[in-house]
Amino acid sequence: MKTILNLILALCITTALSATEINKKSNLIFSTKKIELRIDQKVDEHFFQKMSFDINGNSLKIQTAEVISIVQIFDNNGKMQYQLPVTSNKLQICKTLFDNGDYKIGFILEGQSDIVFSDLKIKE
Repeated sequence: MKTILNLILALCITTALSATEINKKSNLIFSTKKIELRIDQKVDEHFFQKMSFDINGNSLKIQTAEVISIVQIFDNNGKMQYQLPVTSNKLQICKTLFDNGDYKIGFILEGQSDIVFSDLKIKE
């Protein structure tokens, strides 16, 4: 009986982990050779309208559905690296601000207390 319960538990854990991985891949909203941007929640998909990576300027260009008041950039340890005023629905983030690694970007929306979070991965 104990063996059967262990087998069922192992099967449940494997299923949960594989479902999480599928969901993580579906949250990828922008990817190039140099960067990846993922959203934290499916609800935020409407927020990003246009994205591109400017090779000459080495920067990520983002256009959003709503005006961004402030952008906050956190390192992999959750320490805030930058907090920048934006007051626009267009944002350009220069890749030279980052070393290779994972970052979290918080978009504080004008006139709202909500923050839209995304995960940024700098690959090279």
